[in-house]
Amino acid sequence: MSRILPALADSTDESYVTLS
Repeated sequence: MSRILPALADSTDESYVTLS
């Protein structure tokens, strides 16, 4: 799912991407 939000991950904290 993290691949769907590349821009969001860069704009916000990457913590939520880690748990995805």
